[in-house]
Amino acid sequence: MNSEETKKKKIAKYAWPVYIIKIVLTLPMSAVYINMIIISTLIWPGELFHSFELGLMIGFSTFTMAFSGLLFGFLADKYSRKKLFSISISSLGISLLLTGFIPIGLGAPSFSFFLGSIICQGFFAGAIAPIETSYINDSIEHSRRSEYYGNITALIFLVESVGSILAAFLFQNLYWREFYWIIGFLAFLDGIVILYKAREPKRGANQEQLKDVLKLENVSYNYSLTKKTIRSTILRPTNLIALIEGIFTVILLAIPSFLLIAYLTGPPINISPFTGSIILLITGLPATIVGTIVFSKISDRLGKKKIQNRIYLIMISIIGLFTLLIPIFLIPIPHFSIENGKNLGIVMSYPEVWILGIFSFAADMIIVLYIINQPPILQLINLPEAQGRVSSINQFLELIGAGIGPIFVGFLLIQLNQNYQFTVFIIVFIGIIGCFAWVFTIRTIDDDIKRINVILDERAKEMKNKNHIK
Repeated sequence: MNSEETKKKKIAKYAWPVYIIKIVLTLPMSAVYINMIIISTLIWPGELFHSFELGLMIGFSTFTMAFSGLLFGFLADKYSRKKLFSISISSLGISLLLTGFIPIGLGAPSFSFFLGSIICQGFFAGAIAPIETSYINDSIEHSRRSEYYGNITALIFLVESVGSILAAFLFQNLYWREFYWIIGFLAFLDGIVILYKAREPKRGANQEQLKDVLKLENVSYNYSLTKKTIRSTILRPTNLIALIEGIFTVILLAIPSFLLIAYLTGPPINISPFTGSIILLITGLPATIVGTIVFSKISDRLGKKKIQNRIYLIMISIIGLFTLLIPIFLIPIPHFSIENGKNLGIVMSYPEVWILGIFSFAADMIIVLYIINQPPILQLINLPEAQGRVSSINQFLELIGAGIGPIFVGFLLIQLNQNYQFTVFIIVFIGIIGCFAWVFTIRTIDDDIKRINVILDERAKEMKNKNHIK
């Protein structure tokens, strides 16, 4: 077995709990986005698409994820990550199972049940990211972080794409209850498997300064955040800028996930959710896999040479999205009847749809650059005992942006009489602010990394002296 295969095997060996969690976490989320029109019809039969209410439902769920992340981020820095994984994903499974029993066709009462269910799912889904960040920080070496985040991004997109097709087919044929029952059972089962089979990594085990001393069985990292370390590490320029920037960038990222799907599946274009998910799979899956293979290794290599290179790659990603998303909504997509919109052959016979696919391919590739480079930066400029909380704050601010996105988009569509093009212009110019924020971190990041290294060097000496290690 060559060294490359060994590396991949080692990542999978330690990251498998995250992999199986992401599968069951991604499926129900993609189902809601791809089936917004159908969910609206289930709640309000015979009425037009309730864009504001659906945006409100997704928005409130996102806000719940943001606040639950803060709670679980605090817990992840103090307690067993594998137990927290198990509790959160099993509880999510129970929420999904109950969603399958919601009564439909009642208007406001049905909406209330769906809203409550989605908010409940959001609470437990919000726990995963901060626990993951803390867990991965102690499981995967810094030199392979982009590789890991690239792998997980490709897996999520694969599940999202295939899951969207499955969910669109099941919802379109009114098997949505069965969808939630199956996914709910799998999520609950994942929690049991993780509790009994996953390993708990030593906190701080992948920090260069602590590696040697933490190899000893009787030595553990028992430091906690204090007011002093919060001021000297978390409340530093790079952290603050990177965290605040997330609000604006995620609003930009809400365009393909919310606005584009509603644009293609709603009137007058009328591409069915099932056909639309096939098109997005054909373009998005290869783009994500190619982007992951190419960009993850380049990012790790450039990041090892100079951490600022990761910042440059993030800026390229945001500017690239800005350049690609506006033309997508200017392509004159043909208008289909409801029946023709369900026929993949008819839809794909138009060159405009292929042009849309090419732009979508490029946009999906460029998004990968942001996803695989932002987490390693935040992990590098924070202490081991702060990983969960910093990740939860980052998630909180990003999800605030993601929650504002669908609500704001739904509001704009109503005010602008369903003018998707003008709505995109407004959202893109808000999102581009994130690019300018990263410019300021180029000068501050070296000092912030040095500050962390000094603290960890001191702690390594303390731990050696305490345990009488020469």
